[in-house]
Amino acid sequence: MLFSLAFEAAASVRVISPVAGRWANRQPLVLDIGDDEECFYSFTSSNPLDSGFAYDGPVLIDVGGDVKLRIVCFGRDGSREEFAVDYTVASEPSSFSSGIERDFFEKVASAGVVPVSGGEKLEIPATLSYCIGDGDMPFIPGKTISVSEPNALSRYVPCTVSSASASCRFVIFVVGSGAGTFARLSVPFSVEDWKWISFGDRSQIWRIDDGMWMKAGTGEKIEVDRSVPHFVEWQSVEYEAGNPVQRFVLPELPSVSVGYSTDGVRFSLVGDARYRIGIFDSGIAGTVSDGGSFTSVVFDTFSGDDISADAVFSVFCDGVYQGTLSSPFSLDKRPPLPPVFSPSEGGSYARSSVELSVLAEDGADVFCSVAEFSADESENSSGAEEFVPYSGPIPLPSHGERVVRYKVRAYARDKSGNAGGISEYGVTVDEFNYYVSASAPDSARDGSRGRPFGSVAEMADVLKKHRFAHFYVSGMVPFPDGETVFPSNCTITAAESGSGFSMGDGAFLTVRSASLEVEGCVFEKKAEGGAESDSKRMFVLENAGVSFDGTEIVGHFPLDGTVLTAMNSLVVFRNAGVTVQSSEYGCAVSALSSKIFCESSRFASVSGIAVVFSVQGGSFDMRSSSCRVVGRRGRIAELSGSDAKIRGNSFSAEFTARKGGILPVWKDDSTVLSDEGGNSSDGF
Repeated sequence: MLFSLAFEAAASVRVISPVAGRWANRQPLVLDIGDDEECFYSFTSSNPLDSGFAYDGPVLIDVGGDVKLRIVCFGRDGSREEFAVDYTVASEPSSFSSGIERDFFEKVASAGVVPVSGGEKLEIPATLSYCIGDGDMPFIPGKTISVSEPNALSRYVPCTVSSASASCRFVIFVVGSGAGTFARLSVPFSVEDWKWISFGDRSQIWRIDDGMWMKAGTGEKIEVDRSVPHFVEWQSVEYEAGNPVQRFVLPELPSVSVGYSTDGVRFSLVGDARYRIGIFDSGIAGTVSDGGSFTSVVFDTFSGDDISADAVFSVFCDGVYQGTLSSPFSLDKRPPLPPVFSPSEGGSYARSSVELSVLAEDGADVFCSVAEFSADESENSSGAEEFVPYSGPIPLPSHGERVVRYKVRAYARDKSGNAGGISEYGVTVDEFNYYVSASAPDSARDGSRGRPFGSVAEMADVLKKHRFAHFYVSGMVPFPDGETVFPSNCTITAAESGSGFSMGDGAFLTVRSASLEVEGCVFEKKAEGGAESDSKRMFVLENAGVSFDGTEIVGHFPLDGTVLTAMNSLVVFRNAGVTVQSSEYGCAVSALSSKIFCESSRFASVSGIAVVFSVQGGSFDMRSSSCRVVGRRGRIAELSGSDAKIRGNSFSAEFTARKGGILPVWKDDSTVLSDEGGNSSDGF
């Protein structure tokens, strides 16, 4: 958990490390703070101002187990900000199996902050994966990473390295090159923001160009036009014949040139050769300024990182400060995410020809290879792999009764030339059908048409052994109490009208890292809310892809209930109906980092607080559908951080506690609603 509370003016503190999570190594405390800010911390959840430590630079928090870090920061203007970071350290060096992995783990675990200079290599074992930065970043197979030798950008960069069972997080301190620092000349005048000249030495008289001689120390500022050169002259106020007159020439205003190469992005000044450039503000979090000045400045970063900002530079002429210049830049070394396959038939077994679409990040090009094998043919017999540009859906045709297997591999390459990891999709085009009936015999059941299965448990057993199955259901088949897990891909089709499944108090279905297609079925849950029951859910999707076509889902819950909860999943409703009914809170679909698509479907929530869709992250696309909420209050959709398209739908509400200003669709500022045409609403 990480949260902050700001008081008065917001401080500019950023917690680079630690962050919430479970880590195999003890974590460093690294804060990105300004020179005028003061921070205190404790790692026992106590008030840092009562029993904490003053932060004076990165420090390893040498504490294991559950850590409750508390931070209080003050700005010079009296602003105050508080942070709380809760994380767990479970020292698991054995999770890094090989000697190379353990050596790497011990190196970063003991240091917490690992310094890396330009040209120096940091070797991440190839058996591990890593990501640079925080948030939803792609993990990359381990390799040797470095920044170029001329890199001048000193900064703290978080890095997470993972094995199959554990993750360690540490901070890389990139040590910028200090080469090329120049001395700064002492003169009796100063330049402010390029155009304002003032003279502070009372023992001198001065003038600009051929103007009148003036006394110094009056505080007067003279504005000059820096589009042309000027000269500043001064001499002793005690005038005597032959007194030396000193001169400083101010060149015309330079511009910043930006160039990209294998070294990174280079910033140079176009103008007088006496100009020098220094880093005032890189615009990148975690930057440490060393105050040096250079003929040119190079910014570089690691493979796997992506930095972009408006960099601000201090400019000096013969060591005399002139002002600042800024320039935008973008240095993208982060590969795109691996492509996502969208097959016309779900699962790794198909009943007919498959048309395979390949989806990638916006702006990325996709390259694919397709290999075909017979049932007994080795995949190694296909010859050299050839990747060709993806131009549209890939046909994977059926060969009738002959079993055929396809392997499709694809990778994405972005506009910066970064190639991402390879995704692989495999499908066997064959006929594997199982039948399930509520009136099945008690014995000799093999799932055939003549001897159908009679329970959901038998269906789950099939999916434990096979990568795909197609179930045809007759009658209302009961779910067993507790959780039923579908670990593999399957299709469920109603063999006759009104067929499907019934769920008691504690029954619910989890689809984990698999796909589920439901066609024409009925799912009904009537929870009585017993003491030992888990009656708040029907479907739980974890890294899954699920579609409901022509399906009716009805959930009755005693207090609170959510019909479908999706995490990192794809959910599709077509010609479907979903109804949730409860006394306190009812939600039809709750999604986190998932893709939700609805077409020509009906949704209803009847509860004290009635919600149809609650979507955080991911995408939400609803078209030609109807939604209704009935209760004290409610919404059709609550969208947070999502990409949404909502068009051609009808929304209605019936509220017992009428409150004005309720919108059928609520979205936060980070949600992008790109299409919302043709919708109608009533009762809001």
